[in-house]
Amino acid sequence: MANKGPSYGMSRVVQDKIDKKYDAEVEELLVQWIVAQCGSGVGKPEAGKLGFQDWLKDGCVLSELINSLHKDNKPIKKIANSIINTKPLTLVLSPPFSATPCTALSTPLRPLTAATTGPTDCL
Repeated sequence: MANKGPSYGMSRVVQDKIDKKYDAEVEELLVQWIVAQCGSGVGKPEAGKLGFQDWLKDGCVLSELINSLHKDNKPIKKIANSIINTKPLTLVLSPPFSATPCTALSTPLRPLTAATTGPTDCL
């Protein structure tokens, strides 16, 4: 969300209405209830609206909550950790891993940014 600039006009009015309705006390009560229901394994979010939303965004906490509300028959069998989903991207973007296919094909190495601007000789 770092690229999101200031909002103007109707967008600003709508965002102000949403911000006025947000209640930090209710957020804290929800966090306490979720941690009490699921256990301390789900952790706690950073303070503030964005921290709470990021905590719920990937679905792991919500999946744990759904499973904790069912005694015997757990509806969600496997809950994947969100850290696993970002690992392949770091492997592709790190230099040793991106250089390996280029050297195997005997093509010249280029910076990663050149892959989108110039002709494709490696990527």
